[in-house]
Amino acid sequence: MDVSVDGDEIAAVLALREQLLAKVMGPLRVFDELELYQGSKATSTKSFVEKECGFTSSDAGATVTLARKLKALPQTEKAWLDGELSPGQIKAVAAIVPHRLAGHFAEREVDHVATLAALDVADTAKVLHHWVNCADAVLSQDSPRYERTDALFHAKTLNDRYDTRGDFNPTAGATIDLALQTIMADTAGDTPQSRPPAERRAEALVDVCNFYLNYRARAGNDPEQLPARRNWTQLVAITTTDQLQHGTGGALLNGETLDQRGIEFDHAKQLFT
Repeated sequence: MDVSVDGDEIAAVLALREQLLAKVMGPLRVFDELELYQGSKATSTKSFVEKECGFTSSDAGATVTLARKLKALPQTEKAWLDGELSPGQIKAVAAIVPHRLAGHFAEREVDHVATLAALDVADTAKVLHHWVNCADAVLSQDSPRYERTDALFHAKTLNDRYDTRGDFNPTAGATIDLALQTIMADTAGDTPQSRPPAERRAEALVDVCNFYLNYRARAGNDPEQLPARRNWTQLVAITTTDQLQHGTGGALLNGETLDQRGIEFDHAKQLFT
């Protein structure tokens, strides 16, 4: 397939990719349920997709999870196949409607799909969140409300970097947000404000982690009293005189490479030797 530098053609190809993904959901789900991945010596459907299709671990996991979730939502999957719902809307439904409410969603799934079809992805997410809150409120009258567990994923990528993403309740999320915003405000004079906010938030998160590693002794004692001394550093990197001279970085003991900025990461309070 030849794709020209044309907006309409690029959009059409990307839409085709999503249509093909929609078509593979059913077969992939049956493949998973029958454990046919064993024929390729894979340990799971996720590892099969990762190994045989060249997916990253996170993409393979997301694809298999989506196929499994759509089993309880056949009309939603059909709407995706028919083009009534966009890929973004499908992923919003899969992410927001929890397993415990999938059956209730399916009871009026045709009506829900008709409502969502007229919305964009952002409004779809708002409507779904409202529906989940209402459904939980009704169900909690008969049984204790199920609280969604917070989750954080932190995985190494193919280029020796890390991909971090999470899902937190309002209180935990607000706490994290306040911590990051406070650090960014405290260090505003030390960092150029022209740097992207995402880069500054990432640096703030590293500062939080380094603070705990340096002063974690207080966790077992008085949480209000800082310890008299720091803990020993947690990360050790190896570099040669030649690497230092030419600014080519070094490597952690587990083999992961670091650039020169990592070696000179003084403000993160890490000691590299």
